[in-house]
Amino acid sequence: MMIKNLDSAKSNNPAPLLQVKDIHTTFNIKQKGTYFWQKPVTLKAVNGVSFELFAGETLGVVGESGCGKSTLLVLLSG
Repeated sequence: MMIKNLDSAKSNNPAPLLQVKDIHTTFNIKQKGTYFWQKPVTLKAVNGVSFELFAGETLGVVGESGCGKSTLLVLLSG
């Protein structure tokens, strides 16, 4: 995961204020009705999200319930 806060005022070329490249996270969860000795299942909560946010732009994250929008925000907020 790479998150950068960049300052675009130092150059004539506008640089992104926020740059995120290939962010991933997983959770290990127990499936309902499984026995205690069975291995948990790996859930890919956020898988390969990348974007750049420039000055004056607004980022909206839209998706179905449970698709990882809140998890992405938690990852970005550190």
